[in-house]
Amino acid sequence: MSLGSFVFALRRKNTVSALPTKIGHPDRNLGIVWKSDAQERLSVRRLRHYMENDFKTLSFTIQKQEQTSLRRG
Repeated sequence: MSLGSFVFALRRKNTVSALPTKIGHPDRNLGIVWKSDAQERLSVRRLRHYMENDFKTLSFTIQKQEQTSLRRG
């Protein structure tokens, strides 16, 4: 777990304070790759849906947190 993820995970416990700062990391993209001609098994479909939904929720949570930090700062 990276330090940023660690701080983000503990932000609600009031044990760690995160200061907003811009770190020059490149934009990263995540993707799911599979063979288009292959039959998708139910377990694979469930995992794919779980990952898609979980990352959408994480993205929304991070954006909301960033907006809150900008308003305070």
